[in-house]
Amino acid sequence: MPSDASVQEKPAPLDKFRRINQTLLFMMTGTFAYGLVGEIIILLFLQRFAGVSIGWWIGVVLSLLGEAHMYWSLDMALGLGEKGATKKLVLHNTLRYLVFVGVTFLVMVTDIANPVACVFGILGMKAGAYLEPVLEKLYQNRFHKHKEVEPYDTGNSAV
Repeated sequence: MPSDASVQEKPAPLDKFRRINQTLLFMMTGTFAYGLVGEIIILLFLQRFAGVSIGWWIGVVLSLLGEAHMYWSLDMALGLGEKGATKKLVLHNTLRYLVFVGVTFLVMVTDIANPVACVFGILGMKAGAYLEPVLEKLYQNRFHKHKEVEPYDTGNSAV
């Protein structure tokens, strides 16, 4: 029978979500904001918006899932050696892009939604990456106004 010290408690299912990386959170928030702005544009300017809207949200959801997968695969690779990490990252990047292409192909073949809108929704990953520093700065200014942020020291200063 194992002793109490050797038995580790399983974390609650939401504990990992509560400790989510802030960069990932801001990136996903930016992607979701991109999705909302795109949807508003679709609703305002298109008469037949159902297929475009469905394709758009398929792409945005893929983008959000791709960001979570990217975070997971990077986190996993950090525990490996250089060669192992490189192999795993190439594998997971390839799998992620194959899923993007496969789902877009299925949207195109089945004609359930607009595949061009799906591709533009997938580009939300880029929008989220570009919006992440802006959202982080807004968050810092709004909730941490009086905290002084230490500059990053590279250790290469000649001073």
